[in-house]
Amino acid sequence: MNKKLLIIPCLVLAGCQNANSNSTNTGEKEIVPVVMLIGQSNASGTSWSSYLSNHFDQKTINQYRSGFDKVQIAHQCEGFSGNNTPDGEFVSVKLGQGYDQQHFGPEVGMAEYLTKNYGKNIYIIKWAYGGTGLATDWKSPSFSGGNNGWCYDGFVNFAKDSIKALSTKYRVEVKAFCWMQGEEDSVHDEYTKTYGNYLSMFISDLRKEFKKYQGESGIGFIDAAITKAWTNYRLINQAKLSVANTYKLNFYLSEAEDLPFNKEPDDIADIAHLDSDGMISLGHMFAKSLIDNFLDK
Repeated sequence: MNKKLLIIPCLVLAGCQNANSNSTNTGEKEIVPVVMLIGQSNASGTSWSSYLSNHFDQKTINQYRSGFDKVQIAHQCEGFSGNNTPDGEFVSVKLGQGYDQQHFGPEVGMAEYLTKNYGKNIYIIKWAYGGTGLATDWKSPSFSGGNNGWCYDGFVNFAKDSIKALSTKYRVEVKAFCWMQGEEDSVHDEYTKTYGNYLSMFISDLRKEFKKYQGESGIGFIDAAITKAWTNYRLINQAKLSVANTYKLNFYLSEAEDLPFNKEPDDIADIAHLDSDGMISLGHMFAKSLIDNFLDK
């Protein structure tokens, strides 16, 4: 399989420690996998839960509503006044953990796919904010000139606090970052030109920030393409692919470019954001790449 081109098939505090324990008999803490979900609005989640009935049967929607106990999430969406979990708390992934309680993000599709195909406890830390750019809000130390973007610092602080809370019971291993971003930079020619260089430095800085939590194989970076709705989408996606090709733990989800975005809501389609079926598919893509490349079988 070409690791850059993943095909779609047609992230957390659960109480099943004994059933899925990776601990030893020497009193060591159980090792639990953690995945970071970060980016702008299509990571935060601006797809309408109410439109899922156009694409899925009622049994599936009921599962999305009730949640997935084996996939737990700590989330902070739309900054410090948005739809957030209490500090240090993980809850089951379900609908309503997006931009607000009427919307959802990639975590739902991720949880569905992981539950069906991985089956072990896994934890997602999601920090996302709509309309934010890599060249501005997500500036990391290697190119910030000592003035990091507020999203970069906000995410790192939230993630480390969440890991600290998990670490009271478990030994945390950060498996990968799932990055859904680039739309904002695509509408500025000057930011489009710098996207690849900044992305490379951003990934390197993130790996340094969380190095103490990496496993033996290191920390992956899974980057999703932006859709064709966006100015300069080709150039942004070419930059993403180019960066993915520079390192074995970087992966690019090319199929995300073709996810549906132009049918929901019914009255005036919100082409900036994925339709509800597209958001579920994006979650499946992230989860499949996690299982194929980073999670212990």
